[in-house]
Amino acid sequence: MEQVRRVLSVADDLPPIEVEPVLVDLHDLARTRPSGHYLLPCRAGATAPPGARLDYLDELPPRGDWVLVGCERSRQIHRWVYGDVPPNVDSCPRAMASDLTGGEPTLTKCCLFEYEIDVEGTRVTVPWGASLEEIRRGVAELAKAMEPAWAPG
Repeated sequence: MEQVRRVLSVADDLPPIEVEPVLVDLHDLARTRPSGHYLLPCRAGATAPPGARLDYLDELPPRGDWVLVGCERSRQIHRWVYGDVPPNVDSCPRAMASDLTGGEPTLTKCCLFEYEIDVEGTRVTVPWGASLEEIRRGVAELAKAMEPAWAPG
C-alpha cells in the first residue's frame, strides 16, 4: 500500500487513482480450519487465535500437528523441510483477490513471481518483493485496463 502511494505521489504519467486497501485477517482465515496449533510463514506481526499455539515456518520448528496458514510457496517449503504438506488454509493474495474485491481493479502481490507482472482482466499481480518501478508498471497496467472506451460521436 505504501509503495503504491509513493508511486502515485510522483508519477506524472498516471491518471488520478484512489487506492483502497483490502485487508485480510489471518485469524479469520485460521478459523476456516479450526486447530489448536497453526504454522504461519513468518512472524509478520501475527498473533495466535485465542487458545491456539503458533509456530513460524521460517524458524524451522520441530514438526508439529498444525494447520499451515500460507500460500503455495509455504507449502513447497514445508514439503522440502518436513517431507509432506499439512492441512492448510491458502493465504495467497493473488488467489483471494477476485473473491475479496468483487472484480474491482486490484493490484496484488505473489511470492511465486520474481520479475514478471501478470495481468488478468482487472487484476494485476506484481512480485512479492516488487520494486517501485514494478509497482508503477502494475498500476499503469491497471489504469490502461480501466480506461474508458471512447469513440467519436
